[in-house]
Amino acid sequence: MGGFVRPVRGCDLHTQDEKGSLKIHWRLSAGFQVALERDRIASNPVDRVKAPKGRAARRYTPLTRDEARSVLKACRKRRNGARWSVGLALGVRQAEALGLRWSLIKGICDSCRMYYPVVELFAGETTGCNSCRGALRYEMQTGWQLKHRAFRHGCGDIESCTRGRHRRPCPLGCRGHHRDRCKSGCTIKSHQCPEVRRPCPSDCQSHARECPLRAGGDYYFAPRKGVEGEVESEQFVLPLPKPVVRELRHHWHSQQREKARAGPVWDDRWDLVFCRPDGGPLGKRADWADWKTVLRAAGVRDVRVHDGRHTAGTLLVQLGIDPKTVQQILGHSQMSQTARYIHASDALTRGAVDRMGEALWS
Repeated sequence: MGGFVRPVRGCDLHTQDEKGSLKIHWRLSAGFQVALERDRIASNPVDRVKAPKGRAARRYTPLTRDEARSVLKACRKRRNGARWSVGLALGVRQAEALGLRWSLIKGICDSCRMYYPVVELFAGETTGCNSCRGALRYEMQTGWQLKHRAFRHGCGDIESCTRGRHRRPCPLGCRGHHRDRCKSGCTIKSHQCPEVRRPCPSDCQSHARECPLRAGGDYYFAPRKGVEGEVESEQFVLPLPKPVVRELRHHWHSQQREKARAGPVWDDRWDLVFCRPDGGPLGKRADWADWKTVLRAAGVRDVRVHDGRHTAGTLLVQLGIDPKTVQQILGHSQMSQTARYIHASDALTRGAVDRMGEALWS
């Protein structure tokens, strides 16, 4: 059964919290279900065990409208500042924003049924259709994401290559962290020393990044989460609001000046909207660091990059957009997923209750 169920290191159902126990139950059930579908077992034994009661999921607090405005204001003259305009306005995931390419953005004239590459429109300072001079609407394909391949060891002796690089867990008697019932090598996060947040397992074969003969580590484009194949990715299109188009136009001109300064160093292969100063892919860590810097510059409380997606979903509902449309914008396959991204504010709740009172008693 080891080929079907992924072992969870350092996990003890009695020492994990309720949420962790529920996750273990889910993983075991999924693993045995694969074995059942492959006719390796007669029934799923986890089905006979009652699932632990999971605690309420972490409550995310998206940015308010004023906080989001402060963030966008802080980004106006910032390099790649339009990155956060796209994230907050459309709620795209981090990898989808970093994988956005200029060729995936187009201007459309509904009267002439003409499509214009946005690069040509920005280069010519064109804001209308060349044929009928009518207004254009803009849309972008968000069915792709930028992915990073994990590094792999290229050496023949991983044990020697990784010697001295392992992160060891704190001692069992570490006061204030491990408990009396903890097993040796316990990896429960809440039991670890702050200096050793992710200790290596006993058979660790990681640290391929430091391998002198390492392989991998390159970037590539992959279909977005929940989308399979190139056709489905091309079909996932979102309209762009005019302020975001204006931000992207300004960003394109800034990038062209940066490209001219870089000269032959600039990498034309990627066509990325948000990139490094040499045109190459921008990693998630650099994107995360930029987000934290923007929050500090805007004087806004610290939130995750992904909370920008929660902010978009919540603001759309506050603006009166129906949840089904929000589901389509966020790209969720089920409404239950979208519900986790819609956070009712106190003002919105009070307004809804007041309207109910008016409907019943006025």
